[in-house]
Amino acid sequence: MADEEWDWAKALSELPGVPPDSGYYAFARSVKHEARYVHEQAAREFMAKVLATLPQRGSLINEGEVLCRAQRGFSMGTVEGEGFEREMAHSPERMAPTVEHSIDGRVSPRGIPCLYLASNMKTAVAEVRPWVGSYVSLAQFKLVRRCKVVDCRSTKDTELDRDQAALWSDIAYAFSEPVSPEEPHLEYVPTQVLAETFRSQGFDGIQYESLLSKGTNIALFDTTSAELINCGLHKVQTVSFEFELSGDPYYILNHYPEMAARIATPSQEPEDQEVIEPAADQQGIRPLS
Repeated sequence: MADEEWDWAKALSELPGVPPDSGYYAFARSVKHEARYVHEQAAREFMAKVLATLPQRGSLINEGEVLCRAQRGFSMGTVEGEGFEREMAHSPERMAPTVEHSIDGRVSPRGIPCLYLASNMKTAVAEVRPWVGSYVSLAQFKLVRRCKVVDCRSTKDTELDRDQAALWSDIAYAFSEPVSPEEPHLEYVPTQVLAETFRSQGFDGIQYESLLSKGTNIALFDTTSAELINCGLHKVQTVSFEFELSGDPYYILNHYPEMAARIATPSQEPEDQEVIEPAADQQGIRPLS
């Protein structure tokens, strides 16, 4: 036993209340940093588990369903009867994804277009992350055929055992988690690999939660699966943020004399308890205990 490598993930997953290790993070590390196109063992094992439960994740979106799509910005144009240009919503050609303008996305890599849609207008706008005062071209698309999608939402109602539930919970978060703007092309690799696998199994797209709004995102592999039916230009009025403290704050003691005095003259301590004095190089910065 001493010569065997300790499996921390396995040991942690055996604790009460802790979900089992699905293998997703080993898979993500493998396809990002080891082998992207010919998979290593960790990736192959994970994908085998995905394929085994994939049929249970299928959902249908009916023909005629209306979904939303947003693009930041506007185009300049003229209205009949006016002799000047003004801001207008992007043209139908601009609102549809093309090979030339497709960049790395959560579902599709650069050069492979995918039609990203949302279940409502607020979610569509939130997903393009506009700033206050900016313009957004906001359109509605109607499905021209029924589409079978992989439902990657954590709320998907299926009968899964503990291991399978952990697997799809990790996949749900992977498709919804915010991605670093510094290296999006790298952070999107794991979900792009999953998306191509789903497509190879006959699915038309993916449905996943939005963490930026109370809605659902739908990515369709075939960009002709839905047609543009209207588009308007909108100006962003407000952007709302909700946040919570995730680490201990620190305080500059110059600005908190009562706190500084309390630290300088600590209350009576038991004889066996060591009182730690502030280090000389702390420069008056102490955490609040």
